[in-house]
Amino acid sequence: MKLIALTGGIGSGKSTVLNEFKKLGAEVMSCDEISHRIMLRGGSAYTEVTDKFGSTILNEDKEIDRKRLAAIVFSDNEKLELLNRITHRLIYAEIDKQIKESSAAVVCVEIPLLFTTVSPLEIDLKIAVVASEDIRIKRVMERDGMSADEVRARMAKQLSDDEMRKKADCVIENNGDMETLCSAVKEIY
Repeated sequence: MKLIALTGGIGSGKSTVLNEFKKLGAEVMSCDEISHRIMLRGGSAYTEVTDKFGSTILNEDKEIDRKRLAAIVFSDNEKLELLNRITHRLIYAEIDKQIKESSAAVVCVEIPLLFTTVSPLEIDLKIAVVASEDIRIKRVMERDGMSADEVRARMAKQLSDDEMRKKADCVIENNGDMETLCSAVKEIY
């Protein structure tokens, strides 16, 4: 089995690239999706997150309101670090479990914070997906309904594309059309 780790900043197109790997036959996993699951009521992170951040992050159904939580952590570095300490070990444990259960020849895991956290995974190839700031801002505004300033604030908390380029084994530039992106993914696969 080959393990590919895929990373990139907000709006770079990580999920699109992950989907293309899936179409080519790779088993795919997303840290963001796992994070969503473990923070659902009954999930492995729910109690600890609600204990540390309080009931103000809950919606009327007593589920964690991710937008409220994001507003808190993206305005306070210590709270962001706290959330990461709670969730990262649980996310990596779930990824490790899924990898051990997989019989796929290629597994591709989307890990947004690949270069800023310690990964216990034995990764064969680290790919960074990068795109121009203007394109990323536009994508996130359209996708999430955020303002340009909100997107920039999130981007400021992440590694720059230049830093990702230096740390990655391979870089996918995602400033063009879908055909160009698919071709780049297919070449790597």
